[in-house]
Amino acid sequence: MTLLPKRWSPIAIALFLCATLLLQWKVVSLRLKASRAEINPDCPWCIEYDGATENPLPPSVKITPFAFAADPQMIADFIWMKTAYYFGREALQDGTYTNLYGYLDAITRIDPQWEAPFLFAGYMIPPFAKDPDGGYELVLSGLDHHDEKWSLHFIKAYIEWKEFENLPMAAQSLFDASQREGAPKMLLYLSATLANKASQKALTEMIVRQGLKKLTDETSRKRLLEKLENQP
Repeated sequence: MTLLPKRWSPIAIALFLCATLLLQWKVVSLRLKASRAEINPDCPWCIEYDGATENPLPPSVKITPFAFAADPQMIADFIWMKTAYYFGREALQDGTYTNLYGYLDAITRIDPQWEAPFLFAGYMIPPFAKDPDGGYELVLSGLDHHDEKWSLHFIKAYIEWKEFENLPMAAQSLFDASQREGAPKMLLYLSATLANKASQKALTEMIVRQGLKKLTDETSRKRLLEKLENQP
């Protein structure tokens, strides 16, 4: 049994063998370098030798998608590993997370069907990279592919509320989240509360009216109706 197709030409086989040998040599080379490396107390997870530092994880996101004709999901996994390494390094060094948006943007472009990086971007980019616009942009991009996910609508609302201080938009986004399958009932109450705080009477009434269609137990319905009574 062979891993090579029967119709491969001798040239293709030779190239395959050369690539295999080069890869093996690279692995051996890295092991030799690591064996004589010195631990850097400021970066104990890095490999240092001859005055240089090498990151043992996958290559830069700038070249990865173009350098390898591979499954996009596999490439996205590699960059996700790189992102985890980068995030941990920045956290331990009190870094600025400057490249966090770039990594997550690359992952979401390569594999937009993967929901987790969009959520991670929404939760982490605004507070850590101090870039609410960047996090918000990736969340909106995620909603283009995962509009049915209440969690993405929720983090969109959170950014609108806490970062942009736009209560009407946040209230509407929370209501949108509450209408998705699996969403907790508290999102309806919270959306009505924010609409009240923003003095959006028509929005509050719409949220309550639509919410009552979804709620079945009397306790929940009564709690939502109280939002109308508490309007400013």
